[in-house]
Amino acid sequence: MSANPLTFSCILNVLKTDDLKSHYNFLIYELENQNHGLKIEPDFDSLHITLMVAKSPISFPFLQELLSLIKNVVPPEVCPTPKGFDLFGPDKDKLVLKLDCPELVECNRKIIEHTRARGIATSEFDYSPHMTLGKVNKQKIYYPEVKQIPIVVGSLQYTHDNDGF
Repeated sequence: MSANPLTFSCILNVLKTDDLKSHYNFLIYELENQNHGLKIEPDFDSLHITLMVAKSPISFPFLQELLSLIKNVVPPEVCPTPKGFDLFGPDKDKLVLKLDCPELVECNRKIIEHTRARGIATSEFDYSPHMTLGKVNKQKIYYPEVKQIPIVVGSLQYTHDNDGF
């Protein structure tokens, strides 16, 4: 595993409904069933959508500013549309569900602009809305067609980790 500097993520939690859990469990089952030897370490309880990755800590007052900005850009009931799968992370071991959601793209653009204006470095990757499904043990995966999944975003959270995914 690669050694990465500590990053700080501004994320939207996903509402953990029974309907979403049922779809999530089915997706994990289908992926493992259609890919011999694939093991996914699912983490339903920490499902989230990353909005921004900063390369240094953000103060609580600035986080409050970002929260206000996000509330003005992302409607409370935004429902991203699933559009496929990908592998993210420095080791390409994070299975993600890619999402189509213009509101999240616009939100990312605004909070990145606001954060960089304060001199805080952020990730240089182009933003791709996604929801991390779990860690995987291999990189060649057959992906089934994505059906509609009931994803509704919830509260804002600020966290730190070693890879920002």
